[in-house]
Amino acid sequence: MNAFRVTLACNRPRLLWHPSMQYRPCRPCPLDTTHNGAMSERDEFLRIILPPRGIEGMSFTVMGECLIDAVVLSAFRDAGLRGFGVKTVFASSTKPNLTDSRTPQCFALPDVWELVPTGFGGIASPDAGTALMRLCAGCGYSKYSAIANLDRVFDQTEWDGSDVFRIWPIPVVMFVSDRAAEILHRLRLPGISIRCIDACEELCGNTLTPGAPWPYWPYEIASRIHERMVASARE
Repeated sequence: MNAFRVTLACNRPRLLWHPSMQYRPCRPCPLDTTHNGAMSERDEFLRIILPPRGIEGMSFTVMGECLIDAVVLSAFRDAGLRGFGVKTVFASSTKPNLTDSRTPQCFALPDVWELVPTGFGGIASPDAGTALMRLCAGCGYSKYSAIANLDRVFDQTEWDGSDVFRIWPIPVVMFVSDRAAEILHRLRLPGISIRCIDACEELCGNTLTPGAPWPYWPYEIASRIHERMVASARE
């Protein structure tokens, strides 16, 4: 099984957040106030500026959230794909005027949802070259060395068998299974790029600051990741 990254093609614009969207700060880190970003949470329901053409199959926001329409959702459900949930998306069809204090009202989109990955693709193998450099005991903030070997990032022995998943320590990146990638190819979605993880060179070269795992997975999975981080920090 291969892991595939799904993104927008480089020439496609990303969807803009509505100006009312924000990250809500959680309790401050008791040890280092610069770690507040690791403790923040996004508003539960996504609000965007809807482009004139609407959402065609699948799209992504400037912050990386994935949006899908009814065609994609039906295809995933009909195939019995696992590892995802969906949330209602709200939108404004009017781009706000930054000099106007009035904020355009948002409405719920009837046939567009945020695709939320819940599957676990494991923790990158040590052979991938990335290793824990720092772990804050106060808030869970973490820092990892850069990925060096893409072909070792996805460890099938840790994968939970889901079709839409994230991999630690790159949880902001959405991956899909062979089955899901094949479905997306068949749908011929405009402006969507589907690449095997081995070809995703943009994931290499920079240190990683994923923060804490809690915002990305259900509690049980996030707890397992955190326990292994603590054990690694003690070594």
